[in-house]
Amino acid sequence: QQGVEAHGVDISILGNSTESLHYGKAERLPFVDQVFDRVESRMGVLLWAQDNKEMCRVALAEMVRVTKDGGTIRILPVRETLLRDLVAERSDLSFDEPPPGCFGAFQLRVRHS
Repeated sequence: QQGVEAHGVDISILGNSTESLHYGKAERLPFVDQVFDRVESRMGVLLWAQDNKEMCRVALAEMVRVTKDGGTIRILPVRETLLRDLVAERSDLSFDEPPPGCFGAFQLRVRHS
């Protein structure tokens, strides 16, 4: 799609960053505030660290930080009860309908104060 840029973050690429693939952790994303219209987490920290609620809380806060006002965060897969608890703690997130065909995905709308 014209005008679309994609950037990825992965902790396993140490020393191999490129223009669009960046070394980093979900708890400290290597981007400035409110830079992306949409952030996606696929097989990310909210899945593999689901028993560490504080780590998930910090990672979600980072996703919110780098998402523009009115933008969306799409997460899959994730334990629904964990995500609902984390969203309930925040005033800047609400659940949004994921687009058709995104089975098992949760979409959140970001509203910065």
